[in-house]
Amino acid sequence: DIGTVFRPECAGFTSYGSSLAITITGPIFVGTIFAMTYLGCQVVSVWREIAFLDLDINVLTSMYLMILVSFYTTVAALTLSLFMCYPHPEPVDAFSLVARPDLFCYEGIWWDYFSVAMLGVCVYIIAWTAFVSYICVIAPSKFPEPWFQKRFKCFFIMYCPDVWWWSIPVMLQGLFLSFFQAIFATSVFKCAGSMVTMLV
Repeated sequence: DIGTVFRPECAGFTSYGSSLAITITGPIFVGTIFAMTYLGCQVVSVWREIAFLDLDINVLTSMYLMILVSFYTTVAALTLSLFMCYPHPEPVDAFSLVARPDLFCYEGIWWDYFSVAMLGVCVYIIAWTAFVSYICVIAPSKFPEPWFQKRFKCFFIMYCPDVWWWSIPVMLQGLFLSFFQAIFATSVFKCAGSMVTMLV
C-alpha cells in the first residue's frame, strides 16, 4: 500500500527513533533516486542512441532542489521535533515530547536519539541555510550564465529580480516557526514566538 510511505507506523516503524531516522534519510533517499534516474538515462541514451533520454543535469538538479525548498519547513520541524518538549504538571518534574508524550525528554532513551537529531540539524538546518545563502550571494554575478539559471532558478523564480535574495528570509521564517517550538517549553512563549515570526 503506497499510503504506508506517508505513515511509517503502518509500515512497521513504530518507534520514534525509526520515524526520526526516516525523516533524516528521506531527502537523501530522494536524491539517490534522482541520481540513479540520471545515470540510468545516460546509459540508455548512449547505448540505444535515444536523444530525449540525455537528461540535462542542471534541470534535474533544479527539480530536486525545488522539492527540498517546497518541503523545507516540514523537514526542519521534523528534525527539531526531538527538542519540542512540554512540562508535566506539578509535582512531576519532567518533560515529554510533544510528538510522543510517552517519551521523556533529557533522560534515558531520549539521548539515544540525540545524535541522529543533531545530524539532521547540521545537514538540513546549518548546512542547507549556508548553501542557500551562498547561492543568493553569488547570484548577481553568476546568473547570466545559463547553467546557473537552470540549476538554481528554484531559489529565484518566485521573486522579483530586485529582491532575488528573498529565499533566505522566507526560509528563515519557516525555520524559526519550528525553532521557537523547540527552545520554549511553555505554550505562551511558543505562541508568542510564532506570532512574532509571522509578523516580521
